[in-house]
Amino acid sequence: MPAYHPIVTELRDELLREVDDLDTAVRNALKFDIPDMAKYGIKSGKGFLDFADWLVRGWIPTESTNGRDIYYILCIFYFVLAQEPLGVRQTAILPKNINKPLTPLSDWLVRYAKTIGNYMDQPESWNETSLTSYRNSPMFRVFEAEDPSNWKTFNQFFHRKLKEPREIDSPDDDRIVTFPADSTFAGAFSITDDSEQEVPGSSEKITYGELFKDGVWTHSFLNTFDYHRQHAAVSGKVEVIDVIPGAAYLEILVMTDEKAGGHNYLSPRRRISPNIKKQGACWSPHPRRP
Repeated sequence: MPAYHPIVTELRDELLREVDDLDTAVRNALKFDIPDMAKYGIKSGKGFLDFADWLVRGWIPTESTNGRDIYYILCIFYFVLAQEPLGVRQTAILPKNINKPLTPLSDWLVRYAKTIGNYMDQPESWNETSLTSYRNSPMFRVFEAEDPSNWKTFNQFFHRKLKEPREIDSPDDDRIVTFPADSTFAGAFSITDDSEQEVPGSSEKITYGELFKDGVWTHSFLNTFDYHRQHAAVSGKVEVIDVIPGAAYLEILVMTDEKAGGHNYLSPRRRISPNIKKQGACWSPHPRRP
């Protein structure tokens, strides 16, 4: 029996209710005919455990020219765990579950994600080959960053600083809000008395509605290749900083690439789908499982 990292051993020995739970989830994932699962050796439950172990102590992230490899590897991981019988054992992303304990499997996912993060702080997560791959991936725009010799780990590269700061329009006018990060803008919506957020099975008024009434909320997201430091949108003083714990969650869709022979591939759902209701806007997150 392989000597796995303790976090992977915990999944194998403590969180699988039946001996074939993980095998069943992998078989269900394989039904979608995702070629890259075989590429990473995920043909059985053991193959997935080997893959999960590699992510926390052997993975040196590199990129292709299209800048999607890192994201895709994580998509595969979450896609398998979203399959039954494991998907139903995770905490559903619903308002009723706010401030409630995560299920054992969801709690494990949080700790597993942190374990990957800790590994990415180690020198073993970085080498000259990985640096070259990012230089050759235009989406990462490495030429904008500080001296690469400063990067000794993957995380140091990931939260890299820029050689030159982004130009700010009207820096002395706080009526102009600066975009706080390099990210993909996905929409802006008015906040009115009729604004609601809708999730499957519930509809709730905004808790802090009076504070934000007549304002605008936006949705944007950072991709793996984006400059990942965030900056203040307006001048001022930070009064409170809170760490808000949550679940480790990535919803994955199965897509078909008609231009490449019709093969299936995985894609994260990162956009909010607005539904206009009366004069306001609401958003509808989709169910957790694909």
